[in-house]
Amino acid sequence: MSYVIIEADDPFFVNQTVLAGSVYEIIINGLQEGLAFFLVLAGIYFAIKIIHKRNFSTLNYVDFFSKNEVLEGIVVWGTLVLLGSLINQEDDWKYFLDNRIDTTLVYLIPVSIVTVAIQSYAEEVIFRGYLLQSFSLRIKNYYVLLFLCSAIFGILHVDYGLEAVLGVALFGAIFCIIVLERKSLAFVSGVHFINNFLVSFLLSGDEKKVIEKDFMDFDFVPIGITIVQFILLLVYIKKSTKSTYYNTEQTLCS
Repeated sequence: MSYVIIEADDPFFVNQTVLAGSVYEIIINGLQEGLAFFLVLAGIYFAIKIIHKRNFSTLNYVDFFSKNEVLEGIVVWGTLVLLGSLINQEDDWKYFLDNRIDTTLVYLIPVSIVTVAIQSYAEEVIFRGYLLQSFSLRIKNYYVLLFLCSAIFGILHVDYGLEAVLGVALFGAIFCIIVLERKSLAFVSGVHFINNFLVSFLLSGDEKKVIEKDFMDFDFVPIGITIVQFILLLVYIKKSTKSTYYNTEQTLCS
C-alpha cells in the first residue's frame, strides 16, 4: 500500500486532492481483495455443506472459535516479529515513522485490518483446514503430512524467489504443527493475521526502493531470524498446549 504526500514548507502539509484519490484507490483495492477472499470462504462453506455434508466448523477443528486464542496468536507472534524487526529492519522502521505517520492512517488501518483478517483466515481454512484434513485421511505419516502441506503452501509463493518459497514452506509447517497440537485454527489465524499486517503495512519500507532479486538469491540474516522466531514460537506452543495428534474422524470425512 502507498499514498502520495506533496512536499511543502510545513512537513505535515498534505495535498488533499491527490491524497483523496490515492486513499480512495487504496480503499477500493483493499475492499476488492477482501471481497475476493470472502467469496472463496463462501465457496468452501457451500462445498463442505453440499459435498461433505458437514458443518463449516469442522474446518476449524472445534465448534467454538476462540477469540482469546486469536488474540493470543496476535500478541505472541506480533511480539516476536517486532523484536526481530529491530535487528535487521531499521530502515523500514525509519521509513514508516518518517513517511506514514499522518491522518491517512485513520482510513488505511481499518481497511488493512479487515482485508488482512479475511485473507489470512481464508488461507488458514484452505491450507490448514480443508487441505490438511483431506490429506490426513490418506497420509498417516505425521512428517510426510507436514512436508506435503507446507511444500504446496511454499510453492505457491515461487514468484518471490527461493528464499520466499523456503520461508513460507517453513511457516506452513509450523502452522500445521500448531493446528495439530491445538486442534484449532484460532491461534494460527491470529499469527497469520498479525504477520501479514505488520509485513505489508508497518514493515513494508519504501516500495520505490524494492530491488529485483534473482530466484536463487538468498539472504541468511532474515531467514536465521525467522528460524529463531519459529523455535521460540514452538517452545511457547509446547509449554502452553497439552494435546495429542487429532483424530481425523472428528474432522473432515469424505
